[in-house]
Amino acid sequence: MTTPYAVPAEQDPFLFDSEQLHAIAGASTIGKGLVYFKDHRVTDLDRDDSRLWASVEDEDEDLVLGTELSYDPDGNLVAACQCGGEENDAVCKHAVAALYAYAAQRSETDQLLGAVDSAIEERTQRGRTEVKVEHRGGEPWFGTWRATSIASASHFSRSYGVHIRSLHQRANYCSCPDFATNQLGTCKHIEAVLHKVSKRRDYKKIKDQTAPYPYVYLAWDVEDAPRICLYRSGRIAGQLKPLLDDYFDAAGVFKGRLPDDFFRLSELVAERADIDLGEDAVTHARHLAAAAAQQVRAREIRVRVEATGGHLPGIRARLYPYQVEGAAFLAANGRALLADDMGLGKTLQAITAAAWLRENAEAERVLVVCPASLKHQWAREIAKFTGHEAQVVQGRPRRAVSSTGGAAASSSSITS
Repeated sequence: MTTPYAVPAEQDPFLFDSEQLHAIAGASTIGKGLVYFKDHRVTDLDRDDSRLWASVEDEDEDLVLGTELSYDPDGNLVAACQCGGEENDAVCKHAVAALYAYAAQRSETDQLLGAVDSAIEERTQRGRTEVKVEHRGGEPWFGTWRATSIASASHFSRSYGVHIRSLHQRANYCSCPDFATNQLGTCKHIEAVLHKVSKRRDYKKIKDQTAPYPYVYLAWDVEDAPRICLYRSGRIAGQLKPLLDDYFDAAGVFKGRLPDDFFRLSELVAERADIDLGEDAVTHARHLAAAAAQQVRAREIRVRVEATGGHLPGIRARLYPYQVEGAAFLAANGRALLADDMGLGKTLQAITAAAWLRENAEAERVLVVCPASLKHQWAREIAKFTGHEAQVVQGRPRRAVSSTGGAAASSSSITS
């Protein structure tokens, strides 16, 4: 099939981004092609000066189809595939899979990168091909965007909010889970927006523009990251400048006591429209506050558990001192790994911690995930040491049933 689609002269003719893909194929075809690529169905990928070709395994694993992309003398895209092509699209899902594979290959072979640079490069490439973006507010680029991942057979389409503050520094923000955990200061959604902005006709004019007003953000490309930092715009209002100087040093790093002083700053600038207090910085401060509160709670729990001398209420066993310490450690920290040697009573310590949290910290249920062969052993141990009912979930996943194990029924349960 031939379609009147041409790429800019300076661009690799087979390196398509998300916007260009949607110009030659529908969302369903692109989603299926993306699944084929991620399932490693593309083989024998190669190209010369005028053609890109590959073999792509179809749904029927015994069927491998050849697909080829080229350009005619007029610069129009020509797609040919043994599947016969899609009815309404210029290219089929097999050709889309080949384009994704080629883009990934280019990303891997352009340069040898360090771990961080490689992770950022991966998100840059995925942002260009897997995400569609929409400008929601702010001019000409500073402000809010909506980024939507391309739907496929393996996942639903999800949209996230992106806040762009800089075109060159890792000072932007996204509401997606990857941004919250990867510690890179970017994600594929942010990179998709930056790529979209870079394609503007006036990009050369705007690329060196700075943010219209100062912003506070969470910086990852600084020493002792992450640090709450300030970008100082040249247009800071007179009353705002001395306020910011009280909280940030000359390099823009927050110099107050975290998180308390940051919350004070937040209250002082909450109603101002001439500064952007980034959600990433606010979330970081809240996490610090939660961690501090957890440390206080952990100390209190440890003291209370250890004060029992091994005789914990509701536990039908006297714990050795090291078991008391282990149970206190588990109950106090919320997320913890107990790595005692075999035979030292890890099961009892875990049950004790769970029972203590139920009686003293409003925990309603405890889920025990263990090998299937140990389910009933856990139920017996729970009944033996606490008297609580344990519901054992068993059977095939779609028809799982529970059977009561251990002591007589109780209004509370520890699920295994």
